[in-house]
Amino acid sequence: MDCSDRIAFLTHERTLERVRTLRGAGAGPAITVRVHSMMRRFDVTIRQQPAGETPSYGWELSEVDSDGAVRPGGIRVESASTQPALFDDPEEAYWCASEAIAEAATPASPARPGRRGDDAASRPRVSCR
Repeated sequence: MDCSDRIAFLTHERTLERVRTLRGAGAGPAITVRVHSMMRRFDVTIRQQPAGETPSYGWELSEVDSDGAVRPGGIRVESASTQPALFDDPEEAYWCASEAIAEAATPASPARPGRRGDDAASRPRVSCR
């Protein structure tokens, strides 16, 4: 494992520690973590959904500026646009959001036009299972 892989691993583990707190009794209904990917910043919110006896979790992400404000014209996606839309574990929801970031933040190319912004053509098509 090289240095950059080790840093990425440790960063994800530190983030996941916070996400995993949603599993515990008395945990709040949501947690937001900052994720850096491809020289961009994203706020990822994992939210517990009120769905019967078994908790389920959804997510939403927004591209943000360095001051934390939502970036105008930036990427905004929520789990309702993915399959599945809800997850049994907050960590699963986080990893699906991470996949959506990787898909949405991939630079546009002739084969992949319109990858930025909040229009339907720019939303990632993510399948998380």
